[in-house]
Amino acid sequence: MKKTILKSKKVMVVLVALVLLGLAACGRENNDENGDDTANNQDTVVTDNNVNDTAGTAAVQDTPMAPVLDLDGRTITSATWWNIWGERHTGSEPPDPATSSNYLVDRMQWENMRRVEEEFNVSFDYIIVAQGEIVAALLASVLAGDSLGDVIYLLGPHTFSAIIGDMLHNAGTFASPDSDLLNARTYVTPRAIMDGEIWTFSDNFPMVHGMGMGVNLDIINAVGAPNPVDLFNAGEWTWDAMREIMLMATMDTTGDGVVDQFGISGQPHNIMINLIAANNGHLVDPETFTYGFGDPNTLEAFEFIYEIFNTLNVWHYDVGAANPMGDWTRNMWSFREGRSALFTAATWLVGSSDDMPFNYAFVPYPKGPSNPYSYVRMYGLPSGYAIPITTQNPQDVFRILEEVQSWPGDEPELVTFTAINYANPSWLTEDDIWRVLYVGENVKHDLGMSIHGYYWVLGDFAYNFWHGHMTVAQAVETFRPQQQEMIDIALGN
Repeated sequence: MKKTILKSKKVMVVLVALVLLGLAACGRENNDENGDDTANNQDTVVTDNNVNDTAGTAAVQDTPMAPVLDLDGRTITSATWWNIWGERHTGSEPPDPATSSNYLVDRMQWENMRRVEEEFNVSFDYIIVAQGEIVAALLASVLAGDSLGDVIYLLGPHTFSAIIGDMLHNAGTFASPDSDLLNARTYVTPRAIMDGEIWTFSDNFPMVHGMGMGVNLDIINAVGAPNPVDLFNAGEWTWDAMREIMLMATMDTTGDGVVDQFGISGQPHNIMINLIAANNGHLVDPETFTYGFGDPNTLEAFEFIYEIFNTLNVWHYDVGAANPMGDWTRNMWSFREGRSALFTAATWLVGSSDDMPFNYAFVPYPKGPSNPYSYVRMYGLPSGYAIPITTQNPQDVFRILEEVQSWPGDEPELVTFTAINYANPSWLTEDDIWRVLYVGENVKHDLGMSIHGYYWVLGDFAYNFWHGHMTVAQAVETFRPQQQEMIDIALGN
């Protein structure tokens, strides 16, 4: 029988595992793969996993009108690393059509906030907590019986720690049976679901920050390689096709004997995570909650990864550097040098298309030979809004949050249009944006992406592959004990 993640826990285990997690985040980059999150970006729950199978929730149906609620002047306070109410134009002057990037939406949100403040006799405030300190601050407030904030925003690893540490209300305590979250999900959708309970939620918008693959079309055309966009559209975008393109593109273009153009670039662990997901592999076994790198699909992905970093030598390393593969910033942004045919890409990475020095396109990572599903990227628990266990009358807070997020009224499609409008400056064609949305929807969720630091070991795999220090089998077994220990500590075993 599949065992449950949630179990009784010792306070000291929670303190050690979670405080260290929160503090450790300060010393790491915030935008790694759990991790295409930046600032206030959220993720989607993949629909074929569990969104519509949540235990204890009502069947999806139209949401009836909720009764009037008077909160007698209560202030709803958010606690996260930015002012979540600011993007709703709380307390501001009406948006200016001359400066607003999307005046229609900005005006609708502003008017909705005025409606909520007046209709429910409520106001809003916020406190700023550094991203790397949010878990430690939340834990301290819970232990003290204090409230860090009525609502907080958490990234995936934050959420996992907060759930395991009994720091959050779940939807069973804050969402009424007639809520949008438990019914139509027109405006609000579940994000983090664990053990059949909804723990975080957000606006019902499509994901536009999913990490996929950029294509340098100038290089593709110069070397006469097949265009990955055409291959994807024809259902022929495979690992074999990716291998062929990487080999065709990797060369010495100046005749000085030094390879200066490569098949692929990007932070090694991002490349590896996406390829493992694209072959339906595991970081943590979802049935036994044990080290999953020995899974056959994961091993098959590692063999391809070994080719990329060793046998084929097609990865864009830092030629002449003392540490040719260890600079995170350089690895993430090396695609801008225009010397790699394929590269790890996301909306937040590309930024404005005006700043890109070459023609480019976006495709998902190609599916592996052992993936019967549509997965093309991997994620842990999705980011989202949460209500701390110390929040008083959480049902009232959630009711207000649903009202805030109902700004589209009878035009819910504006949420999707708003997301597309946000992504539009980064991509050259509408088709690129639809492929971005495809990546956002086809996510394989893995516990290994939510245990803080667990997947960082993939950098050690890449290092040992690149230098030829270990085979795939040797690396998998070498790192097994330390990774299993991380799982055990995280789950309080």
